[in-house]
Amino acid sequence: MVHSTSIIEKWTSLGQSNQIFANTYLNSSVKIGNNNIINTGGATIEHETCIGSHNHISVKSVLCGRVCVGNNCFIGAGTIVINNLNICDNVTVGAGSVVTRNIDSPGTYAGNPAIKIK
Repeated sequence: MVHSTSIIEKWTSLGQSNQIFANTYLNSSVKIGNNNIINTGGATIEHETCIGSHNHISVKSVLCGRVCVGNNCFIGAGTIVINNLNICDNVTVGAGSVVTRNIDSPGTYAGNPAIKIK
């Protein structure tokens, strides 16, 4: 399902059973696995970003270019993930966080910069 107000650029690859809600933006060469939610209100997925399967990218989150998100992750509302970073499987990032380093260990991260809290 892709909402009519979403923008999906050329060369974007979408797997099965994804929900792309209103006013989201998927830039060129984004790859999205299966069964993801890209939430409403301006979530932005920039160029060459890879998102695995079973993830939720929340309202107004921004994944800058060349970010990789594993599987079973929750990226909270208003989160920013800067360029060229990786987030492993089974990670929760709290609302409003700024991810400035790779997240290599499952858990819960929050803050600016985001640190492991659980």
